[in-house]
Amino acid sequence: MSYQVIDAKIRKYTKSKTSFPDDNSVKKSVYLALREITKKWTQPADLHARPHLTVS
Repeated sequence: MSYQVIDAKIRKYTKSKTSFPDDNSVKKSVYLALREITKKWTQPADLHARPHLTVS
């Protein structure tokens, strides 16, 4: 997933907020957005077809 896609998804989660009271609330909002985004990530199906690649 490219950083442009991640950026767009973070903006999707945070655009409903018109302002943030402080820096910590911005960080928390981005953190929670990233948690939601990463829940949907899956391992590529073709990784198992390449025996020379290992996942550690």
